[in-house]
Amino acid sequence: MNNAVFGKTMENVRERVDVKLVTAWEGRCGAEALIAKPNFHSRSVFAENLIAVELRKLEVKFDKPIYVGMCILDISKTCLYEFHHDYMTPLFRDRCEIMYTDTDSLIYHIECDDVYETMKRDIDRFDTSDYPANIAYGMPLANKKVPGLMKDENNGAIMTEFVGLRAKMYALRIDGKRDTKKAKGVKSSVVARTISFEDYSVSGGCLKLCNVAASLTEGRKKTTPRKQETTEGDPDHDSERDVIRDRLSTARELAAASTSEESERRPLIKTESLGQLIWKSAPNAQRIRNPQDAL
Repeated sequence: MNNAVFGKTMENVRERVDVKLVTAWEGRCGAEALIAKPNFHSRSVFAENLIAVELRKLEVKFDKPIYVGMCILDISKTCLYEFHHDYMTPLFRDRCEIMYTDTDSLIYHIECDDVYETMKRDIDRFDTSDYPANIAYGMPLANKKVPGLMKDENNGAIMTEFVGLRAKMYALRIDGKRDTKKAKGVKSSVVARTISFEDYSVSGGCLKLCNVAASLTEGRKKTTPRKQETTEGDPDHDSERDVIRDRLSTARELAAASTSEESERRPLIKTESLGQLIWKSAPNAQRIRNPQDAL
């Protein structure tokens, strides 16, 4: 399904606003009357006789099929799990490792002689319609836009480097193409202008630029004051997991030790670092004999 259609099914109608462009101050529909309304939010002056007034919605109509978007996400995850557990894992076993995954994508590290020969053999599982016609691998062009099939996003170009810091923050280096850099919460223009590929891998995987300052102009007039916006681009700031002292490994709280009302929480933590799985006990943590009991 088209991403735009999916986005409309999950649209947050609470965020909608009314913007009125007016050319007069007085009158029933003038700027003065609009500013006096209880749902007035803000105004922007563009010229002496042109002003934009933003009003909050007085009525919200919930007319979006959110359940459709939820089903799309569930089906997408089901397709990914089926592809990985029923196809990739039995085929490559321990020679295949997931480096990064998102709602509808997987980045693999695969050790094999020729992965493109495997794709040609199992062509029914892949959409190869966007491969160049004269590509050296001899890949047949098949299954264009078939739902549920996996697709090579690079279309045969070789990914030479990958750095994944956390969810929505990673960088790709692809042979013959421009580097792909992602940093959730940071404007794409700022990422392209101020962050390089090397910044993602410096100091053992810590993003050099922790606070990215983007200078924005409010309005088009030169006399309009400038607003300094600071955006958090720190990989340590993760709402789902905690980055521990080495600034590379992540930890998730698994158990609390004390029963007193004002006691500190002393968790047993699970550390994931460079593909290794290590169980560590935090200072004075409660001991859990079987790690699976903590999940």
